[in-house]
Amino acid sequence: MIGGGFSITNYDVIDKFTFASDANATDVGNLTVAREEVAGQSSSTYGYSSGGIAGFIGSNVIDKFTFASDANATDVGNLTVARERAAGQQGG
Repeated sequence: MIGGGFSITNYDVIDKFTFASDANATDVGNLTVAREEVAGQSSSTYGYSSGGIAGFIGSNVIDKFTFASDANATDVGNLTVARERAAGQQGG
């Protein structure tokens, strides 16, 4: 899955695509705030988009979305400070 991005304007779209076969991505939901340069994290069941730039302002939003179904993300918290271009990590 991929969320957010920039092309003339910030995006809030969450796209899903399969690793099992070659196919186009599908729009399955939206982030809570349209932003670019987010960091992506994941668990086995959820994806997270954190930080980034919303408009011209750094963001501290942490969004969570499920892999099990198509749905919009929910705002589950904030980073301690707004960050853009941060690297994402994954827990085990």
